[in-house]
Parts: sequence; C-alpha cells; structure tokens
Amino acid sequence: MAANPIIVTSGNSNAVSKLITALIVSVAGGLAVWQLKKFLSNSESKQINEPEVQLASRIRTAVNPSGVSWLINTDTTDEYSLYQIAKEINEQKNFDKVAKSYQRQFSETLESRLRTEFDPNEYNKFFSIINTGTELIDQPSEGKSADNKAADGSWDSLKKEDTDVRQAKAIRGFILLKDVASLYVQAKLMYKNKNASKVYQAYSALYKSQITKDIAGIANFDFKKYNNALLTGK
Repeated sequence: MAANPIIVTSGNSNAVSKLITALIVSVAGGLAVWQLKKFLSNSESKQINEPEVQLASRIRTAVNPSGVSWLINTDTTDEYSLYQIAKEINEQKNFDKVAKSYQRQFSETLESRLRTEFDPNEYNKFFSIINTGTELIDQPSEGKSADNKAADGSWDSLKKEDTDVRQAKAIRGFILLKDVASLYVQAKLMYKNKNASKVYQAYSALYKSQITKDIAGIANFDFKKYNNALLTGK
C-alpha cells in the first residue's frame, strides 16, 4: 500500500522558512562572536608586550602584592618599586599611555589608586620623578634637627636654576593631570622658595606658554586659593 504523500501547506512552509532563517542567523552570530573573541585574544596578546601595559601591571603588583583584588586596600605598598617605575615612565615619556592601560586593565584610575596608597608628600614625589626624573626636594623645615635636615638633602647645594626648571616641569605634569591639590602645594612651595618668577620664566621657556593660561583650562580651578598660597604660603 502506497504511503500517503506529505502535503506542505503555506502555513507549514512559512514555519520551515522561519526555522531555517533562525538557524542561519544563529550560526552567523556564533561565527561573529568567535571571530570577535579571536580578534580580542590576538589584540591582547600583542598588547601585553607593550611597555605601558607592563608598567601598568607592575604598578598594580606594587600596590596589590597579594594579587587578590579585594585585599588591595589592606596590602602593603612597595613605594621603592613605584619610584623606580616612575623613573622608567620619565625615560619613556609615556605616562598617559600607562594611565590608560592601568584603567583598562583594573577598572580604576591610576590617580585615584596612587592617592589611596601615598600620603601627599609621597604622591608629589612620585609625579616629580615622572616629570623630572628626580625628586623635587623641599627646603628643610624650621625646627628639624641637624640630622633630619641632612636627611632631607642638601638644599643649599642645589643650583637654583635647576630647582626652578624641575619645579616648572612638575607643575606642567600636574596641569596635564588636572591635579588641583598638587598645584596648590606647588604654589606654597614657590612662596617658601621665593622663586615664583623664576619658575614662571622656566615654564614659559620650556613650554612656550604661561602657567596661568594653562591652569585656566582646568575646570573649577580656584585662582583665589592658588594666588593666596602663592602670596602667603597658606
């Protein structure tokens, strides 16, 4: 006895067509995802050898030596390694790339992490090394013992013009970072050193611009507070 023929109605035909379309879309989507993952994997493998990626990773290791992300705020901080990294960043002139790589890898800004790890003096020292290759040495404060003053470094042995240039470079770095707090600190330092005009001249010679003009580009910068620090040290 002959088998009954399968009759395909228009309704069944539409259902089959939709099923086939769905399968094609699914396969195409899967291929697209696979290609994207392959591309990202290749991209990451290429980037891992980039200097800024390695420097960002080393910074993370210095602030999170346990390697456990949720312990980062209780881990010890390897300040020595951070200062060595700052010297390398100064040599390579790639701080912006390092900062972007750090944020991309660890989902937080490098500036916020360093502010958490460092006290204000250490923070300024780190960026002074990045901008000048050396620590910007402050004048020994009054009331310190002779031993402590010696530990601060021999301020009198430094050439004034060298100090002015280094401070101008540090200010430039803080302007680029839009680091308002550190700019106020630099204003106080210029008051203490009585070298504001020389620093301003050095800045102009180095960058063909003016400190006040460049600072004006920082949103909500308090010029009254800055000028007060510059004129009174407060």
